Amino acid sequence: MSNLSCARFQIKLEFGRLPSGKIMNAVLLHDDHECSGFEVDIKLPTKLKLVVSGKDMNSDTILDDDGKVIEDLYVKIVKVSLDGIDLDDLFLCKKIKLVTNDGDRSGAYLGFNGHVDFVVDQPTVFQQIMQWRSVA
Repeated sequence: MSNLSCARFQIKLEFGRLPSGKIMNAVLLHDDHECSGFEVDIKLPTKLKLVVSGKDMNSDTILDDDGKVIEDLYVKIVKVSLDGIDLDDLFLCKKIKLVTNDGDRSGAYLGFNGHVDFVVDQPTVFQQIMQWRSVA
């Protein structure tokens, strides 16, 4: 029988790039150590943190004459999976919280400097997936 408290956490990101080529920085941390990419083997329960930085809020969002955003520097979470089980769009919209200096923002579009905490507090992969999928 496999160990249901061990899993592979994976996150897939999309980066918004400015014409200059500038992109935001993104780093995944597990146990306060930087991961070599955006996937890591974990033992439940644990915590992970995605830190996004490098955006100048005064110059890295380009607006048209009407004030609409036409270009933006951002990181977008396009997929989160635990042991190969993908979480749905409802999770990405409702359970992702970007913590910034100006408050929290919900959703997978990370257009500000800050961090997202992934709290993996259940003892097994199945229980964790069920908790994350129960969006109240």
